[in-house]
Formats: sequence, C-alpha cells, structure tokens
Amino acid sequence: MPSLSQNTTSPSMRTSTLSRLDAWALSLGCVLGWGAYVMPGTTFLPMAGPAGTAIAMGLGCLLLLCIAANFAYMMERRPEGCGSAYSYARLVLGHDYAFLCAWALGMAYLSLIWANATAFTLIARYLCGPVFQWGPQYSILGFDVYFGETLVTLAILVLFGLISAFGGRLVPRLQTLLVIVLLLAVTTCFSISFAKAGWHISAFAPAFATGRPPVAQVLGIAGLIPWAFVGFETIAHSAGSFRFPPQKSLSIMVLAICTGAVVYIALTCLATLAVPDCYANWQEYVANLENLRGIVGISTFHTAKSAMGDLGLVLLGIAVLATLATSLLGFYRATARLISAMAKDGLLPQRLAVWQADGTPRAAIFAIMTLSAVIPFLGRTAIVWVTDISTICVSIAYLHTSACCWVLAKNNQQRHIMFTGAMGVCIAALAFIIPLVPNLWNSNTLTTESYLVLAAWSCSGFIAYHLAIWRGRQRHLGKSPLMWIVMLFLLFFAMGMWAKNVVYEAIDTANKEIARIHSIELGVDKR
Repeated sequence: MPSLSQNTTSPSMRTSTLSRLDAWALSLGCVLGWGAYVMPGTTFLPMAGPAGTAIAMGLGCLLLLCIAANFAYMMERRPEGCGSAYSYARLVLGHDYAFLCAWALGMAYLSLIWANATAFTLIARYLCGPVFQWGPQYSILGFDVYFGETLVTLAILVLFGLISAFGGRLVPRLQTLLVIVLLLAVTTCFSISFAKAGWHISAFAPAFATGRPPVAQVLGIAGLIPWAFVGFETIAHSAGSFRFPPQKSLSIMVLAICTGAVVYIALTCLATLAVPDCYANWQEYVANLENLRGIVGISTFHTAKSAMGDLGLVLLGIAVLATLATSLLGFYRATARLISAMAKDGLLPQRLAVWQADGTPRAAIFAIMTLSAVIPFLGRTAIVWVTDISTICVSIAYLHTSACCWVLAKNNQQRHIMFTGAMGVCIAALAFIIPLVPNLWNSNTLTTESYLVLAAWSCSGFIAYHLAIWRGRQRHLGKSPLMWIVMLFLLFFAMGMWAKNVVYEAIDTANKEIARIHSIELGVDKR
C-alpha cells in the first residue's frame, strides 16, 4: 500500500470521471436491489395490491424529492469533498452530530452490501435448486448455511471489492451498462407478459388487497418507501468527480427516484399477470408463497416463465444479476468514500484516508472487504435483521442533511430552501419513528431480533464515541450533551422494546401450550 506521503488523503478527486448518465446509473443502481424482485409477492401485493403500490410509490417520490433537493443544495456548497451527510453535518452542525450521522450511514450502507451479496445464493436456491448446497452444513437462527453457498458469497464480496478497488474509471462505465441492461430486461419481460394477458388493465385485478381500506393500504406501503429508495443520495459521495455542474445533481436524483419507482411498480404488476392454475387470482397465490419452492415461489419469475418460457427466466435472471451488481458496486463506492472522509478527520485510522491516483480509496475498500468476510457465515436470517434497521439508520443521515440545509438557507434568507429543509426534517423524523414504534403506522415494524440488533448498534456506537473522546484524538467531540441523550435513548428504547417483545412472545407461547393441554384433557386433541 502506498504511504501517505505518496498520495493525498484529500478526496478532492484530481480526476473527473462521472458523466450525468454515470451519476444517474449510480443513483438508480443503489436504489434497486434484490428486494425489487422478491417484495412484490411477499410484501407489496399482500399489503396494498398493484394499485395501492403504484399510488404509494408516486406519493413516495414526491416526499423524497424534498430530501433530494436538500442533498442537491448541500452538494452545490460542498462539491469538492466526499462523505455526503457526514461532511455536511460536520461543517454545519459540529463533529458530535457528524459522528452519529457517519455511524448511522455506515451501518445502512454496509448492511445493504451484505444483503445484496447474500441474495445471490438465496435466489439461486429458487432458480437453480441446491446447486451450491454442498459441503459442511449448519443452521443459524433457522436458516441452513452451506459451505458451498458461503464460498460463493465470499467470492462475490471479494470480486466486487476488487473491481471497485482496481477498476478505476471503468467502474462507472460498467455500472451504467448494467443499469441499462436491467432496465431493458425488466421492460421486455413486463411488456411481453402484459401482451400475453391482453394489454388490458383488468389483468392486474383485483386492484387492492383485502382486509383494509385502500387508504390504509397505501399508507402501509408509503411507510416502506425510505427503505425501498435508500441509495439515491450516494452520488453525493462522488460530487468531487462530476463532469457537470453540481446544480444538475437534483434532476439526476429525481430521474433516478422516478425510474426506480417505475421499476418497482412494473415488477409488482408483473407478479399479478400469471397465476398457477390452482389459484383463482393473485391474492390466493401470494398468500401461499411461503409454502412454495422453486420458480413458482417467486411470483415475478413465475410470470416471466409463463409468458416467455426459459427465455423469460434468462432475461429476468440477467436483470437480477445486473441489479445486484450495480447495488454492490454503488454501495462499495459510497461506503469507501464515507470511511475515507472519517479517516481524514481522525475518527478512523489515517491509512484508510489514502486515495490512489485514479481517484479510488483503495484502503477503505479493502477494509470493507475484511469487515464483510465474516458475514457469509452468519446466515441470511441474521443479515435480514441487520437490514431491517437500515431505514432507521439512513433516516438519521437524511435528517442531518435536511437540518444542515435549513440552517444554511436561513442564514442566506432562502425561504424556498428553508421549506424543503423543514419538510425533509419532518419526513426523515417520520421515517425514523415509524419502524421503531409498533402499531404507529400501517406497515411492518421491527422484529424482536431487529430491536436487539439496533440495541447492539447503539451500544457499539456509544462505546466508539466514548473511546474517541477518552483517547483525546478528537478534542472537538463531546461538546453536545444532546448527543449522549440521543445515543442512550436509542440504546435503552431498543433494549426495552426487545425485552417487551420477548416477554409477550413467551406469554403467547405459554398460552398456546396451556390451550393445547386443556384440549388434551377434554379429549379434543386427536393426536
């Protein structure tokens, strides 16, 4: 590794590598991930149906425009650096808030790298069967972990890490190509499947799910929007490498968000266009998905195969691979730049701040690869629990950026920017609170285990924050009592919710066992 004297630690980017098309592909590539192909059948349709999902996505786009406007405003004022929300918070709000922002953003980005890397073998289970299920096997949290799948996931993490580290200027070109491929593949599958269904809107019927009013269904999906669109802001980490004025970044993020929404809607509608013969409609089909295996267990792939045969599987398979690849490349890039910015400020070892001549923070990328090496051995269930808190984490970054935007706009008397900043703070605060508090919104909240993960994340952040102050390396840390309060609140709230859920689950299990015993005593149990 080159010494610090050989390379500047400043990510000011001596090379301009990103065109508008590349920046759009980076933003969109991070928005879309493995969930875009699986969640239509497992989440979107059961919660709101195709119409409810489409309306919610449109509403989500409007809300996210405020956040995007805030990022664009901050990029105009700090176009030369990286670190995104972390850098903005450090300059405007102070180092304490910047630490919380970086800790949250790093966790969100890392969890999405892990989720998309492990998704390769998960989808392979459905499409290819047990092709990678060989070698020693063990179970973690109910998920079977095979040595073959572990090796494949490790290879994927290393492969995309090396591409990110040594690809240089070719990486943005590769990502742009992959995004175009996935859009063409999804468009082809949807168009042909819709044509086979008669080009009539009745093919998507029923429009909404049953059991709740349509408004409640739309609001339920709207609560998931921040998670579905995490990553559109990653271009802020590469603002120093734009080949265009930063003022153009807003239109690029808006286009990426809208394109992502269209892809989500198209895949959700695709999942309704072909139903196995044993089901009357898509509602009966998706209600039984968890009991199905193979192609029929992923509704989007089942439709593609029904409409186009093996060609449909190949096309949608290519789309999935391209999607996972763009997501991994994008989040590797963003996470490495965040780590580099933190190292430059002394929060992490200084060697992680080294940049290569081609504008690559190679040391930071190697650190991500090393940190991720243990992930494939933990099983998919544990990764899902970590990913569940990504919305909470990224909401913290959105809130900080919007607050920075409001402060600067207030100082400059820019009332329209103050409005988007205030709206961004409110939207981010809601996105933070909704998953935390059960029954607050008509959408899924955190699982019991995810509360434990959140508590562990909060505890580790609290310790790291305390150590940074205690070692005296960061004399500007520890100036804000509010930071201690926020971090302790997250820790104790998450632990309290975890303990409450554990107790409730234990009581529910005990009640079921008591009912079973009573049924045996009454001679009702036939076993």
